[in-house]
Amino acid sequence: MANSDIITFIKNNLNNDFDHDFNYLMSELIHYQKLRGGEQIVSEIMKLFKSELGDAGVKRFNETVQASFNARIDKFNEAITCLKEQKRTEAQDILVKLIDTFPVKKSEEDLIPIFNFQNVFESILFTKVIKPQNHIRQVNEPIAGYYFHLAIILFDEKDYEECLKMLEYVLSYNPVYIEAYLLKSECYLQLGYNNLFFDNIKEALLYSYTRVHFAKAYFLLGRYYLELGNKEAALSFFVVSKHYDKTPFIDEFMRRANTLLGDFKGFSNPAELLNSFNKLNIQFGPSKMIIETLSNCINDSKKNSNVKLLKYFLTLIFNITQDENYKKELEMLK
Repeated sequence: MANSDIITFIKNNLNNDFDHDFNYLMSELIHYQKLRGGEQIVSEIMKLFKSELGDAGVKRFNETVQASFNARIDKFNEAITCLKEQKRTEAQDILVKLIDTFPVKKSEEDLIPIFNFQNVFESILFTKVIKPQNHIRQVNEPIAGYYFHLAIILFDEKDYEECLKMLEYVLSYNPVYIEAYLLKSECYLQLGYNNLFFDNIKEALLYSYTRVHFAKAYFLLGRYYLELGNKEAALSFFVVSKHYDKTPFIDEFMRRANTLLGDFKGFSNPAELLNSFNKLNIQFGPSKMIIETLSNCINDSKKNSNVKLLKYFLTLIFNITQDENYKKELEMLK
């Protein structure tokens, strides 16, 4: 049946009873959202709320959608609380049910208009890396986050192979989800997949744009080289990891690692440290792509006189570069 025939069929099933027609259109909308190639039909059904039910239909549709969003966000927060309380089974059940409420992504060609970005820069990075042909409609629902937290549960249960499968879902929705790359790297490390670990951690570093991202990535590299017995490389990554984020887990691991590091004294100057990175062909600090993208964002914010975004982008780039010029620009905006 052609799309136009389907829409005609749907219209013929309306009977001028507002509640009946609204509920019927909603059920058809949900049905075609879950079918391959149903995007055009979904778009036409959404127009029927206005053409057949008027402003009242549009108003109820918006209220229904918002209520659904709010309910899912509440359930997601409930899942996070369960995780914090070590109630993994309960959290897993909630997350699986949440995922089932979304249209199924059947192929890379399918338009999935539901994205959640953790911050403004992640959305910019996404469009730069993916270069989507279709308009991205962002809503405040983290479907990638649902899959990611399921992956965390599997990782905590030491089911690393299944965790990796779940992380593929995460990255199919959001290929710049840095935390997913980092968790993948940790899985590869646990499984001893050295080549996969190395390729994946390099990709994580390519997209990293916060100090926490760099701290975690270099910490994992430190563990990797420590297990290989390369003390110089291991220590260089631990030192840089701690430079980016002085978190307790690094201190704790270093205490346990001291026996393996033995009498190795470390580095006498920064150049020696950088030389260790160069020898291993590992990116030190933010990638050229990240710096260029942030610089373009800063310039655009200045052109548009958007002080709020300018502060945001300047803060991001200063935090990862510690360049005093960015600090001075920030101080001038205060």
